[in-house]
Amino acid sequence: MAYAALSTRNGNGLHPMLRGLGFLGDASTPLSPTDAINAAIQAYSGAHLNPAQTQNQAWLSAAESAVANANIDVTGGFGPDCTGQTAQPLNLFQTVSGLALGTTAATVGVLASPSVALIPAAAVPVVGWIVAGVGAIIGLIDAIFEHHAAAVKRDLAFGCSAIPAVNNAMAVIIKGVQNGTILPADAANSLQEIYSQFMAAGGASGSASGPGGIPSGGKAINDSPFCNSNCELSLTVYAMVLYWTAQFQAQAAQAAAVAAEAATQTASQGGSTVPDLVSSPQTTSGFSLSEIPAWGWIALAVVGAWAVAG
Repeated sequence: MAYAALSTRNGNGLHPMLRGLGFLGDASTPLSPTDAINAAIQAYSGAHLNPAQTQNQAWLSAAESAVANANIDVTGGFGPDCTGQTAQPLNLFQTVSGLALGTTAATVGVLASPSVALIPAAAVPVVGWIVAGVGAIIGLIDAIFEHHAAAVKRDLAFGCSAIPAVNNAMAVIIKGVQNGTILPADAANSLQEIYSQFMAAGGASGSASGPGGIPSGGKAINDSPFCNSNCELSLTVYAMVLYWTAQFQAQAAQAAAVAAEAATQTASQGGSTVPDLVSSPQTTSGFSLSEIPAWGWIALAVVGAWAVAG
């Protein structure tokens, strides 16, 4: 893997490594974890990054793994040691009347359980068991962050609420896309909320373009004298959002291409009326002799001649 210094820009003002980001470049090729980290480092170029980390191969490898797996270790590895300090992860469940977030595996009667009082199915627009739209997904992300923040209230333990919330939100969305509950395009347009929520929880701000403001001190995420550990984790969260946004954009583009191809084939075959007499036999009332092609009449004549000769 190669991590460039990201000091060179192309004619569009973007570093070549930003190609494939979808909302930053072209979406022809999904972003790689390495490219996502490079893009995040570029976005954080004014945040007093500590070269002891961002130019350290071990740190970069751990960040790449977190990005690719949509999961930051909270057991004392890459992230803070949050053993025993995190809330139980929430999951998205199908219920008798819609979809809901909860900590139970039950799928029937789950709305009556206290574990899902956080967000009832009625609060999540559902169409045919699909979470309907970006707004509904953002509502899920917000609820997940609230759930994890309620478990850990001390500023010093910020990472032990915000990082599990990132992991949980990513897991819910990825699983939702995999099982068809969430559309890839909607997922792609919603992931930025995860980064924004993480930054806000740490006393900073961030958007799709990167960090909007990082305090010089006094907050969980700060850049004095260097981008601190929580700030560095926010860089990883941003890279994670870039990477998975690109993956979902690619899936959405592929689905759109397949649908377009299917529509084209259907349109091109719309005038064909040649009957399939083997797999779809028809009665004489629904079948015209004029529909038999010339080669069909020739074959019948040959068979008839053979029968007479025999």
